[in-house]
Amino acid sequence: MHLSGLVLDVYDDQSGETLKSIYPSCDAFPPMVKTAHVLTSEEREVLPDDVFALVLSNGDGAAIRKYACVDPGNTVLSVEYFLSNRGKLPGEAQKVAAANLITACGWYGIEPPEELSKVALLGHAASLGLNLATTIPAARLEAKDRMATARQSGGVINPDVVKHAEASGTTLMPNQQDTNPVVPKAVVKKTASVGHLVPHHGRGEKGEQLEEGAWVKGKQPAPRHHGQLVPHVNVQGAEPPSQTKLKVSSCTALAGRYPLDSYAQVKAASAYFDENWQGFSPYDRHMYCMNMVNRADDLGIPVSEPARKYASATYAPAEEIELALSMRRTLLPSEGVELLDKLASIRPTLAPDVFACALEELDRANNLHFYYDREIYDPFCSTFGLEKTAEYSATIGTEYTNEALLKELSVSAYALIKKRFGEDLADEFRKDPVAIFKSLPLEQKTIIMRLAGDQQPSRGDS
Repeated sequence: MHLSGLVLDVYDDQSGETLKSIYPSCDAFPPMVKTAHVLTSEEREVLPDDVFALVLSNGDGAAIRKYACVDPGNTVLSVEYFLSNRGKLPGEAQKVAAANLITACGWYGIEPPEELSKVALLGHAASLGLNLATTIPAARLEAKDRMATARQSGGVINPDVVKHAEASGTTLMPNQQDTNPVVPKAVVKKTASVGHLVPHHGRGEKGEQLEEGAWVKGKQPAPRHHGQLVPHVNVQGAEPPSQTKLKVSSCTALAGRYPLDSYAQVKAASAYFDENWQGFSPYDRHMYCMNMVNRADDLGIPVSEPARKYASATYAPAEEIELALSMRRTLLPSEGVELLDKLASIRPTLAPDVFACALEELDRANNLHFYYDREIYDPFCSTFGLEKTAEYSATIGTEYTNEALLKELSVSAYALIKKRFGEDLADEFRKDPVAIFKSLPLEQKTIIMRLAGDQQPSRGDS
């Protein structure tokens, strides 16, 4: 395998192109990444192999070490870069790196993302002919066991690092926004040494405490890490899997992440947003929901009202926007209120996305973004929405139905409608229940209304 010139981890990414794709703005950087130590080439040179998730060799004695795990921030970055670039590695190297990254996550109390667990077990499951539906949950349990073992053995280096779900603070599984009104630093912090960051690498061969940075300065050989990571892979003659064999999602919710190809993936993406929406930046909430809701509508999948609001391409009702602006007036200085009023006055001439971005700029200039989701709505929630319309309803004889019942029926009774009226009508009804219902002959409308009634508990049951 040809190793030179490959961009695999953050230290290969000299142009920052991959980093920008992972974190589009400074605000997207999770706190632990902002405080990660930036390893110099000299520091990387003296580090032992077993603080890297992968050490590649071509059988010629030379080794290339990738995915440093010397602190929480470097570990999160290594996970992100591995998931972005793993297609460049042979299958065995992918499996080894993923398994080691899971172990390293355990050192710092970071729960590894499910995608990482899948990669770690993919080769093993394939070789044994196992069903991944059973091996993936096993991977999650294995990861948690590794983390528990690391804690019991003193492997968790920084006890102040709080465990978050799914590689917290990353774009894969983002953290809740920091609501403490202190302006965060937008640069990666550099420190003088890293000897104190690596587990069991701050002591000499006899266990004595070394001067901080001593091993970096070459005063002492770097002690080993008790072999918790086994990163060596010989890639001589090996090549990455054919790109035609790599499954690439053709539809995603956000920047190539959160696949929306299948019905199950869209359901999962919808549920994930409802549970973790505060971890997304305001702009990403809008873009995620636009993609996810459009796909959900194509498949007839119901989504939450907040998701549909963020997915809107039109202004919210005027009274909702005015309420959002009035929240800001109580927090703004007098000059800020004047600017807000000017922006509000020209809103009718602006596209909704332009207004939302301008509102965000005003918020950030006055540090109001620290109050999002607590005292004020974020700019995109303040701007976008759906005009309230009277819900559709119909009565035929003693039968009654309404828009909500028809929407629920389009999903819950899909198989029954397909059997009764055919697949084409069932599919169309699932996409737009009200419009299709209106287009049906009276006899078919009556049947649909009876089916909707059968799906509901009888009044005597309530």
